[in-house]
Amino acid sequence: MLKRFAGASLALALGLAATPSAAATYLFSLAGSGYTASGTLTTNPTPLPAAYPCPTCAVGPAYMVTGITGTINGNAITGMLPLLAFAGNNNLLYPAAGPHLDWGDLGFAAGGISYDVFLADYAGHPGYHILASNVPTNLYMPVSFTLSDVPEPASWALMVIGFGVIGGAARRRSALPAVA
Repeated sequence: MLKRFAGASLALALGLAATPSAAATYLFSLAGSGYTASGTLTTNPTPLPAAYPCPTCAVGPAYMVTGITGTINGNAITGMLPLLAFAGNNNLLYPAAGPHLDWGDLGFAAGGISYDVFLADYAGHPGYHILASNVPTNLYMPVSFTLSDVPEPASWALMVIGFGVIGGAARRRSALPAVA
């Protein structure tokens, strides 16, 4: 009995330890104003260079988005735009309190068009995102934009091991002979 309890406790602990503290990869989706997009963002979880201070940004550390894959309206996203290339993009993501962008923008290219998505959290519109496009010239459209964490491979491994320990304990329990 004690061994089964210890095994189940270990499995639970491993499962709880599988929660990432700050993932370096995020899934995104965007919809609205005739646009749909989805894909993956890769971030660099190092402190930002002093050249990019953001005193009015969201609270918490900001991570630089260093890569993007996915599609927008069926066109493959071909990569990140350089900093300040379109609509002042700074390509920052804030993982604290749920991953999110701020007013500083995320710039990317697809199908020969530059795009920029940012949080326009002003004028009483909390959570209001804007998608900017350079075709037609500087078109700004409201969209819904969401980000979610992608667990790290080590987290998945710990979770699988935890489920294996629970499964092994349950199987061993059912294989024990009944005592009259």
